[in-house]
Amino acid sequence: MYFEGTHELAFPCPPTSTVLREYNDYFATPYPLPKLDDIAAPGRSALARRALDLALTPEPGATTSAGMIAGVAEEHPDLAFDFAMAHLAAVDQRVDASSRSRYYATLAARSADPAMIDKLKAYAAANLEETSRRDTDTAAAGIRDRIRVRGQVLPAIDAWLARRAT
Repeated sequence: MYFEGTHELAFPCPPTSTVLREYNDYFATPYPLPKLDDIAAPGRSALARRALDLALTPEPGATTSAGMIAGVAEEHPDLAFDFAMAHLAAVDQRVDASSRSRYYATLAARSADPAMIDKLKAYAAANLEETSRRDTDTAAAGIRDRIRVRGQVLPAIDAWLARRAT
């Protein structure tokens, strides 16, 4: 049986955590079918965009909404971070105030786009006290390192492998 909601996406599981909890308790095994927080898989950027839009509706619930945005960020960090910044007030309502600095930094952390570093700095400058910027600084440092590795180290590894293959 499929449940279809206002989000126009059909899922084998209704978007309520109680159903999943009951399933897991009854069968003592994780729910085996796709769930709302699993729809941001690689190569599915259109579906990821729809998941982000759905995350701001009342349907998934506040905790699931924040998790859905974070799930999109695992494969589409730039998309998720830009979405969160464009809807900052709405996302803030779904994220505990004490973890917001970490949450937004985590959304951006997997990016490899140099522009994300400036976006993180702008978010931190506008929204965080100087003493609360550790997570955004760490995410920016990770992005810088990822860019360096992709630009310098990976080509060297590829060249080394190519020499060994002949």
